[in-house]
Amino acid sequence: RKKRKPGIVLSEWRRRSNNMKMLSRVNLLWIAVFIVVIALLQSPSCAQEEEKAGDKLEEKEEDKNNTQGETKACEGSEGECPNPDVVSVAVDPHPVDEGPYRLITMEEMEQNKGENDGKIYLSILGKVYDVTKGREYYGPTMGYSVFAGRDGVVPFISGKFTEEEADKSTDVLTDVEMFQLRTSWVKFYREEERYPFLGKLIGKYYDEKGEPTEELNRVFTRWRDYVPPPPKQRKNLAVKSNRKPPKKNPPKKKTSSKIK
Repeated sequence: RKKRKPGIVLSEWRRRSNNMKMLSRVNLLWIAVFIVVIALLQSPSCAQEEEKAGDKLEEKEEDKNNTQGETKACEGSEGECPNPDVVSVAVDPHPVDEGPYRLITMEEMEQNKGENDGKIYLSILGKVYDVTKGREYYGPTMGYSVFAGRDGVVPFISGKFTEEEADKSTDVLTDVEMFQLRTSWVKFYREEERYPFLGKLIGKYYDEKGEPTEELNRVFTRWRDYVPPPPKQRKNLAVKSNRKPPKKNPPKKKTSSKIK
């Protein structure tokens, strides 16, 4: 057998390697073309997108025509037309729907003020909670004892813990203060696990059947109609109360130590 020269073997090896590279490039090109074709087949065409947009526009026009026809019919009839943007009934934004509840009378409330280590009931807007576990706050002679055994709303906002303040109606509160009452104290007692919900208090806010009274409906209406500002702008909604912040110690004067 004849031996080949080293130069010829090296040239053949280079030629074969170049052929392999060309084949691999061609294969990669075909794979890329195949992927692009599949993507084009799966993506919706421009005509389909235009058809969908046209269908949406037609639906909007039909809705407008229906609403215009309803308003014209209402204008032709006698009486006032209802505003579609206003809810006709103001509902409780914090409904009590977990577990059974009972109706509680004022006599039962007055018997649970925490005297003789007894239970302590608190009511806010007609909803009664058992705050016995917070005796250090609501017990006799304590800071929040004015709330025990009664329904007092205004002191939560005004900071005046007197019986006269607790007897005031919610009409003395502004819309901003009513909004803060809802987002702070009403929400607090609803979510606080230590103070379980007992029932509804028959009197100012609920009748003998447990239905909201006119005064409570006014509260719900004010909450519904008030549009609060964005959260970033709520810093200016601080409630003004008689509770003054502690006085700060005046800064000490700096004495300059100069060498005479």
